[in-house]
Amino acid sequence: MWIDRAVNNPEQPGDREIAIQRINMLIAHDTLEHLPRISQPSLVICGELNLCTPLPLSEELARGIPNAELVILKEAGELIDIEKPDEFYETVSSFVARFEQNSPTK
Repeated sequence: MWIDRAVNNPEQPGDREIAIQRINMLIAHDTLEHLPRISQPSLVICGELNLCTPLPLSEELARGIPNAELVILKEAGELIDIEKPDEFYETVSSFVARFEQNSPTK
């Protein structure tokens, strides 16, 4: 994963600092208090190996959104749509299909 290369690259010590700065920037951007205002069913997908948004943060996100579902993709990091494209597609497609059946336009 790109984060492994950035954090564990002794040849370019600047990469580690850049990765830490990016992670800290993401942590500082906290909008959790707005999550209860989301009224649509939501799908939170997390790779179990995601270092940028670790599983506990995805769990917190899913708990904060009413009607949210959490799906954890095994052996995937933060690029789940690239690392596990078939599982990602199936997860999203089945989620969307459930709500298309109840759509007033159908």
